[in-house]
Amino acid sequence: TSKHNGVLRAAQNAIRARSVGSIILGDKEKPEVTRHLNDTSVTDICELGGDFATMRDVHYEVKCWNPLIKSTTSGRGSWDKGGNVASVGHLYGFGKTLDKALTAVVGCKERGRQVDGPLDHSRLERDGSKTT
Repeated sequence: TSKHNGVLRAAQNAIRARSVGSIILGDKEKPEVTRHLNDTSVTDICELGGDFATMRDVHYEVKCWNPLIKSTTSGRGSWDKGGNVASVGHLYGFGKTLDKALTAVVGCKERGRQVDGPLDHSRLERDGSKTT
């Protein structure tokens, strides 16, 4: 998209300003351009030898999320027990988009203890701290 390409150009300019190595832009239409750097996916930007300590390549991935999505519910929350992050996004920073973004980018593994059940938002203060 044009938003994604704009972010890539800005990031490329910022990286180039301090880079000592070459910078390669990935291209989904031509995955062979970066296949030798990452054979599992097309990298957005790669700075060859960009890690000053190890001289290893540094890969950058850009995601552009729409803050105006309707809703997404990746967790096991329920309306009876206070919902989950997506259902109360107006109370928490990035509440409507962060859950979907994290799930898409890094996946989602179970957290907490099974005996605790889903998060009960009624037990949280407005600042996010737990009440006793």
